[in-house]
Amino acid sequence: MPKEKDQFLKLTPLEQIENLTSSTPELVKLISKDTKDLTTAEARSLYDLKILDGQATDVGIKLVTNLDNIKREGFEDFAEKLSEESQEVQEGAKKIYHNTITASINSASDDLNKGIKEKKGLLFNGTLASSAAKVLGGILEFEKQIDEIFPGVSQKIIKAAGNALVGLVSSYFPVVGLVLKATGIVDKISNFLACDNLEKTVASLQERVSEIKQNKELEPIYNTAKEVNELSSAASIPIKSVVKLGLSAEAYSTVSIAVKQNENDKKFIQDIAQIAEKMPSNEKETQEMLGSLKTGLYNTIDKYNLPNDLVKSAQLKIDNKMLEVEKSLDKTTVPVAGVFAKIMHQQESLIKTLTLHKELQADFNKIPQGKTVADAIAKDMVGLLKGILLFSPDKLLKQAKESSVAKILGLDFKTEVSLDKQEKQLSPQNLSKS
Repeated sequence: MPKEKDQFLKLTPLEQIENLTSSTPELVKLISKDTKDLTTAEARSLYDLKILDGQATDVGIKLVTNLDNIKREGFEDFAEKLSEESQEVQEGAKKIYHNTITASINSASDDLNKGIKEKKGLLFNGTLASSAAKVLGGILEFEKQIDEIFPGVSQKIIKAAGNALVGLVSSYFPVVGLVLKATGIVDKISNFLACDNLEKTVASLQERVSEIKQNKELEPIYNTAKEVNELSSAASIPIKSVVKLGLSAEAYSTVSIAVKQNENDKKFIQDIAQIAEKMPSNEKETQEMLGSLKTGLYNTIDKYNLPNDLVKSAQLKIDNKMLEVEKSLDKTTVPVAGVFAKIMHQQESLIKTLTLHKELQADFNKIPQGKTVADAIAKDMVGLLKGILLFSPDKLLKQAKESSVAKILGLDFKTEVSLDKQEKQLSPQNLSKS
């Protein structure tokens, strides 16, 4: 980048404007000064704004993705955490959520997608800043309406929406940082560059941020979101994966510091985040995962043209096993459980499916060449079942022992024993005996 900037500064004023016109036409329209009179410092500032405008598009694209994820997953998580409240509270809170948070996400996403499609930039026309202000405004309105309509349970409702709110606020820290950097440059050259749209929307954005920080219910969410964004940036992992770790603001901060100082900690937290991302967060996700597994198991049985009575018997055993696993997987969606506890429950639950081929073995042995067919089905089934497991227990345990943040995530003696047991259960020798 410094080399490109030097090359830009060596251009004549006319060439500089031609360069800016081709890459950032929205910026050139805002210049009120005769371009041949630009000083080197002013040209440098314009170049910096050009780079920021390109970064704004990248930030906008990532933001649309984050908004889409939160729109889908955040509401499902919110609805499930409200399940113990009265029907009136559930329906009312979900309606408010849709009318405030979901509506603001839809509006912001539409604006961003339009700007990205038209390729006119998202920075100088204020699109990026205004989209941030809209969603933060939606959060404020959500909290306001919940507090007014459900004063007795407002804290519980806000807490139920915690993951979605943390994810949304975290997603906007890169936006805030970028637009504030841009306005800082604009202030230096305001004598010949008028960015009224940008300045107006940034002022609105700053006002929303200030309101959230001063709101007693939303301030903790803001603080957590700030640390989530910090860890996401330090460890190069998606915000939604960091949110799934379910840590406190203080814990996120501690992990971020460790990640910046120690490569082992960085690799460890990246792997943990990937594992956490695979875990179901609610009942719907659990059912989707097991539904996919069940279909795969059915297809494995169907490949071998077994007699109908044998197929029905096998499917019944598969159904029963899926119900058993689903009950166990419910533990992974408990909000208060630590990330390691959730990981252990999930892995232990999925390992239970590895006993399926052993339970089906007796049925398969009843048919001609039964042992050959049974062995083939067992091989296919083990491959399918191992494919859904989250991690190598031995590798994770080794990483955990080398990491300074494992205990923060919930690693304890019980977890170590569980990992050791899982490694033995998944050994080739043990599986061949099943």
